[in-house]
Amino acid sequence: MVTVMEQVGPKRAYRVSELKAQGGPGRARAFKLIRDGKLLAHKDGHNTIIFAENLARYFASLPAIEPKASSIVPNRDPEHGQGRGRRRQRT
Repeated sequence: MVTVMEQVGPKRAYRVSELKAQGGPGRARAFKLIRDGKLLAHKDGHNTIIFAENLARYFASLPAIEPKASSIVPNRDPEHGQGRGRRRQRT
């Protein structure tokens, strides 16, 4: 049996409380982004709705992180005490 959600396809809109599950901002940050005009939202009664394309547009507007050459950590040998083993027990 095919459910209604399978017929409709992926979600087209999200409530603010659902954004975190989609990798988006939490509730407080979402309302700040809406207030600042960075995330477009709509009201449906008491619910604040963000359309999926508006969430995708917000994600696309975020800057990419460029790695710095100095931030690359070389492979370390675990046998030479790099702090990755078990801690000694205090006596």
